[in-house]
Amino acid sequence: MRTEQAWRSAPESVHDEYAEAILERAKALVRQGDPATSELMFRRLLTSPRHGSTALYGIGVARLAAGDLNAARSFFEETLDREPTNANALYQLGFIAEKEGAKTEAIGYYEQALAAFPSHISARQRLRTLSPPSDSASSAPTFWSRFAAWASRT
Repeated sequence: MRTEQAWRSAPESVHDEYAEAILERAKALVRQGDPATSELMFRRLLTSPRHGSTALYGIGVARLAAGDLNAARSFFEETLDREPTNANALYQLGFIAEKEGAKTEAIGYYEQALAAFPSHISARQRLRTLSPPSDSASSAPTFWSRFAAWASRT
């Protein structure tokens, strides 16, 4: 309840004391299936120097939850403009590419997510699912050697 009051009374430029509460509530709203309200709350944080990238990513997640892949992609790409090694944004771009049937592109994003954060379990799982079949002799050694390198870092 305090979070919603803080959100409603917060000025356009959100102070850090309110930003944390707004951020947590916005995340919870996505999990609860209310991406529209979540997006409104994330948008309040866009001007925050400390939370701007997180807000962009959050809006991307909200748009993805709403089924708007193109808008979600734009927000994840904008997140990467500010924070090029954001493993979660890279993962989400891979997820979108996979949903659109762009398997090679999805693998590339998942690989980048693992390069940025070698313990990214979801990216590792998606790579295992999308891995080339064993009869693909030309691409399998390269893929598996890179995969083994990431696995050894964790």
